[in-house]
Amino acid sequence: MKTCTVAEAIVDCLKQEGVRYIFGLPGSQILELLDAVHREPELRFVLTRHEANAAFMAHGYALSSHSAAVCLATHGPGATNLLTGIAAAYKASAPVIALTGKAELDVHQRDFFQEIDEVSLFRPITKWSCMVTRAQQAPDIVRKAFRIALSGRPGPVHINIPVNLLRETISYPPLSPERYRAPEESPLEGLNDALAARVLASLEAARFPVVLAGGEILRERATPLLLELAEALSLPVVTTINHLDAFPAVHPLGLGPIGKNGWDCANRAIATADLLLALGAHFDFLSTNFSRDLLAPDTKIVHVSAVPERIGLIYPVESGVLSPTRPFLADLVRRVKGKPAREADPRPAAWKREWLAKRARWGEARETPIKPQYAAYSLHGVVPDDALYVLDGGNFAKFVRKCCDTREGGTFLNAEDFGTVGSGFPLALGAKMGQPSRTAVCVLGDGAFMMTLGELETAVREGIDVVAVVFNDSGFGNIRSYQHAFFDRRYIGCDFSNPNFGDIARLFGGWGTQVRQPEELEGALRQAFGVKGLAVVDVLVDPYALAAPTHQR
Repeated sequence: MKTCTVAEAIVDCLKQEGVRYIFGLPGSQILELLDAVHREPELRFVLTRHEANAAFMAHGYALSSHSAAVCLATHGPGATNLLTGIAAAYKASAPVIALTGKAELDVHQRDFFQEIDEVSLFRPITKWSCMVTRAQQAPDIVRKAFRIALSGRPGPVHINIPVNLLRETISYPPLSPERYRAPEESPLEGLNDALAARVLASLEAARFPVVLAGGEILRERATPLLLELAEALSLPVVTTINHLDAFPAVHPLGLGPIGKNGWDCANRAIATADLLLALGAHFDFLSTNFSRDLLAPDTKIVHVSAVPERIGLIYPVESGVLSPTRPFLADLVRRVKGKPAREADPRPAAWKREWLAKRARWGEARETPIKPQYAAYSLHGVVPDDALYVLDGGNFAKFVRKCCDTREGGTFLNAEDFGTVGSGFPLALGAKMGQPSRTAVCVLGDGAFMMTLGELETAVREGIDVVAVVFNDSGFGNIRSYQHAFFDRRYIGCDFSNPNFGDIARLFGGWGTQVRQPEELEGALRQAFGVKGLAVVDVLVDPYALAAPTHQR
C-alpha cells in the first residue's frame, strides 16, 4: 500500500499509464494537482494559452503517439473552454482524459463562484463523465477512465475533482495498467469460417472489386495488413476524405480519397466497382454527400467495422461484418497466401496517371495573386517524405487534400467530422510531441490562425518544431464560396484584415516570412523546412479562387 495525498495518487496513476505530458492552464482549484506534477520528474505540465487548445494538443498527441493523452483545466470557464476540443476528440475517437477541478464539496449547490455542473456538460461528448465524491475513489476512477478511453471505439473521458479531496491523504495499492485493463485490444482468433470464406469468394468473383479504407484501419494500425491483401488480390484502394493515410497514396494501388473534394481516380474507381469492401470506414458526409450517385446502382457493399451502429447507416450492405479490421485482414491474408496473384485491371493505373497529370497543371498557374491550388501543389513538392501533415478546416483545404501524397498510416491529422476551424495548429503541436523525430507541417487558413496565435508562444517556449503554412485570403473562404454560389455574391461576415503572420512569428521568437509572388513560394517553403524551431510561411492567396461548396442548397 502507498500513502499519499489524492493529488499525488492521481499523478502516480498517470505515470503508471505512461503519461508524459499534461496539457492545460492553471486555476485555483487544481493547484494541488499541478504541485504534485511539478514534483514528479517523469511528467511535464505543458502550459497552453487557451483550454480548448490544451484539448486539441492532447488530441493530436493521442492520435500521433497511439496512446491516451491528458488535458487539465480548472472549474467553470476553464472546463467550458475545454468543451470544443473534447467534442472534436469524441467525433475523432481520440482517447483524451480531461481532468477538471471543482470547488470544495461543502460549497456545492450554494451558487459558489464559477460553479457549474461540469459532469452534465461533458456527458454527451465523452464516453464517461463523473465526479470524484470520496477521496478513496480517486485512483480507481482514474484507472477506469483509461480503461474506458482505450477500449472498444476509443474516445475522451472526463473526471471532475473537488479541490478539498485533492488535499486528503489516502492509502491505496499502486497497480500497473495490465493489472486493471488489457494493454491493447485482445485480438480475435479470426472470423467465422463460413463468413470469411463468403467475403473472400465475393472478392475473387467480383469483376472490379475496390477497397475503401477508413479511420479504424489507422486506429488499429492495420495498414500493413491491408497492403498485403491489396497486393495479393490486385485490389485498388481508396480512402475516406478524413483518413488519407489509411492507405499510401504513393502506392500503385492507392487511388486517394473519395468525395467531391477527393481524387478523380478514386471517384472513378468506386463509380465502376461492382463490389466495395469498406474496411473500418465511416461513410461520412464529406466523403459521400450521403448520395448513392457516388456508386454504381448495382454495387454490392461488404462493410467491416468494430462499430455496429455504422454498418448499413448510410448505404444498405450486402454483408455486414462486426469485427475490428486488424483480425479480419489477418484472417483474409492468411487465406490468400500461396494463391496465384490476380491479374491487375489496367484501368485504375490509367485513371491515376490522368489525375496526377491534371493536378500537375496546378503547378503551372504562376499568377498573382497566388492561386491556392498553386500553393497546395508547391507545398506538395517540398514537404519531406516523413512529414506529419496536419490540416485545418477551410476552402483551401479542398486543394491541399488533393495534393497530399501520403506514404504511411498515422501521418495525416485533422479534426475529422467535427470540422473545427482553429484546431490545426494545436493539433500539430501535440502531434509533433507524440512523434518528435518527424517533420510536422500544419496547413491552415488565416481565420484559423488568428484563433490560435497565442500558441505560437507555446511552441517557442516548449521548443516544438512545427512549420505552419498559412493560406491567407483575408477571410473565411468556405463562407465566401457559399455566398458566391448561393447568395448572389452578397458577402457578409467573411472578410477581414490580418497582420503579417511572418512578422508575428518573429515577434514570438520563431522564424517567419510572407510570400506575395508565386516565384518566391518554393524557396520560402524550403527555407521554412530547414529551420530549427517554429517557422511560419504566410502565403497571400487569391480570395476568389474558390473550390465549390461541399453542401448543396
